[in-house]
Amino acid sequence: METASIKTEQRAESKAKKTEETGKTPGTVSRIERLEELEEMIVEYIRKRGGVVTKDDLVSWARMRGIKTAMLLRAIDSLSRKKMIVRRLCDEKLCYEVKSP
Repeated sequence: METASIKTEQRAESKAKKTEETGKTPGTVSRIERLEELEEMIVEYIRKRGGVVTKDDLVSWARMRGIKTAMLLRAIDSLSRKKMIVRRLCDEKLCYEVKSP
């Protein structure tokens, strides 16, 4: 039992040391970098599809790449706030359109 608590303490000390050195909690990938990377992928995909895609099409594309729906929607919200994409209705379906630069 004592061995387990010693290992736990050692791990905690190691994490604290890494946090001091990097300023980040170990094991966390910078969420901003991942979100920005996903945003770029989404914009590129929409452009390749003629500048407009349906929500269902985008969700299918994301699932095929192992992207969780919550992360996809977070990126879409971010792109929409940045006015890089616009949400609109196409034939009674939600679509996303890339705004021209």
